[in-house]
Amino acid sequence: MDGKIALPITSLYGGLLGGAFLWMSLRVANFRRGNKISIGTGGNKQFEHLMRGHGNFVEYTPFFMMLLVIAEVDGFAGNWLYVLGGLFSLGRLLHAAFFFFRAPMFCRFYGMIATLLPTSILSALLVFRGVMGGSHS
Repeated sequence: MDGKIALPITSLYGGLLGGAFLWMSLRVANFRRGNKISIGTGGNKQFEHLMRGHGNFVEYTPFFMMLLVIAEVDGFAGNWLYVLGGLFSLGRLLHAAFFFFRAPMFCRFYGMIATLLPTSILSALLVFRGVMGGSHS
């Protein structure tokens, strides 16, 4: 054994969410450059909207990815991790659609539900696993 740990589920969602992060970052940077806004929002409400969409993504995604890594390393059922990762990713994209494409408010609402539900489930499962002493069942 070479000491490497394969994390295909984390790799998949890390790659997808990383791509979404880069896309949002470029949108924010292009808006900033195009409107000559160096620091803050420059009082521009549209830019404030874009920055909050990007910021919200940055606030939730790393924490979920950390939970996903722990669950995958700890041997949680892969199929369920794919489902939770997919739901989280869908939630982040729905939420971003509200901020970046002026999608209806329900995208923001259901995007947050689809973000918080898998985060809550993984958190609870990890607490349970920790309390049970790390036993695999």
